[in-house]
Amino acid sequence: MNLAQYDEIALRYTAAHAAFKAIHEAKNPFPKNEAVERESPYITIALMIMVIASVIVSGSRTIIEFGGGIVGVSAFVMLEGAIVAYAFVRTRINFDDIRMEHVRVLANRGLIFAFIIAVVANVHSVLKGQGISTPPVITVIILVLVAISAPTLAFISGDIMALETMKNAYKIRKAKAIYDQAVKDWNEGLDTAWMREKKNWGVKVDFENMPKIEASVTVVSPVSDTSVTNDTPPKKKSPELQKALEWFKINPDQLEAKSRDLVELVGVSHMTINRAQRILRGQDEV
Repeated sequence: MNLAQYDEIALRYTAAHAAFKAIHEAKNPFPKNEAVERESPYITIALMIMVIASVIVSGSRTIIEFGGGIVGVSAFVMLEGAIVAYAFVRTRINFDDIRMEHVRVLANRGLIFAFIIAVVANVHSVLKGQGISTPPVITVIILVLVAISAPTLAFISGDIMALETMKNAYKIRKAKAIYDQAVKDWNEGLDTAWMREKKNWGVKVDFENMPKIEASVTVVSPVSDTSVTNDTPPKKKSPELQKALEWFKINPDQLEAKSRDLVELVGVSHMTINRAQRILRGQDEV
């Protein structure tokens, strides 16, 4: 078997595989990379407004508590900024499905907490407006709850802001992982089906039972006109072939010339010249 036969086998195998893949894809459509719908930016804007409001309410007490002035303002920025920033960074670094569920629980608790404080404050305001006196402790409790709610809601808002910021990137990354796995599974299914069916396409290749290519090296002595190969004994050459070989020994620069152009110079047929060229190039045997 020569190299041309191997090329033919490779072409047949490639063509059969391409046709089989087209049929397989028609029966089993290739996975689609679904577009990810982005979240609305209005949620993030609303959260930022709530954070600012929480910070202002908390600052009205924090600044005074730390003596006012530049020191009080610095303490306020330090504490309120740390609450929001650290919550944001924590969720951003540890962002996964578990973290998303944890933030969802925090959001529910923040909603309930804010709702209770708002209801209590509104009821207390209505009672005062109607001239109904309430124990001073009620007013103290409401003020304490408001004081607690400001940093607490700022903390929860930092987590939610990080979640909203990272959600789009997370959804895109997760969708890509799902798509890559679907493509891998599809290709594995194609390979499995091809290995099972390729014998029916006439492209089964048994390399172990293929005839081996016998390498033959022709050595031409500069003195002797005897060609020797490593696997066949020398054969007697015709006078015309001998004449052509002798001529090429004298004119080695014409070894690549067209055989028909050398007929008059060598004095033999172009077929004999062509064979002599092939012998000297190691492409033919004597």
